[in-house]
Amino acid sequence: GLVKAVSPGTASVTATAGGKSAKCEVTVQPKIVDVTGISLNKTELTLSPGGSFQLEATVSPSDATDKTVTWTSSDPSKVTVENGLVKAVSPGTASVTATAGNKSAKCEVTVMLPGTNEGYGNEDLK
Repeated sequence: GLVKAVSPGTASVTATAGGKSAKCEVTVQPKIVDVTGISLNKTELTLSPGGSFQLEATVSPSDATDKTVTWTSSDPSKVTVENGLVKAVSPGTASVTATAGNKSAKCEVTVMLPGTNEGYGNEDLK
C-alpha cells in the first residue's frame, strides 16, 4: 500500500480485496525550488537626465520555480525603473532594487548634468 511519488501529475491507485475495491486519486505537485540569490550586471551607474540603461538580473539557481523579478526605485523623482530599464529623471541619487523570492540586489544610480564633475547639490547645476 506504499505510494511513492515519481513525477508531477495525477494517478489513480486502486486496492482490491475479496471482490471489493477502493480507489484513491493521487496528485504529485512539482518540486518547489527556492531562489537562493540574485545579481545585477551593474552595481553602480552614472547617467545624465533623460539617459537610460537596461539592467539585467540573474536569478539563482537557474531552475528556481519562480524567477519573477520585481524592480523598485528608492526615489522615482530621480530615477525610474520598469522591467530593469533604468531612466534618469533629475540630478541626484537613487537605489534601484531587483527582488526575486526573498533575495534582492541593488544598483546605486547617480544622475548628473553633462559636463559636471560632481553629482547633485553643486552650485554649477543651478
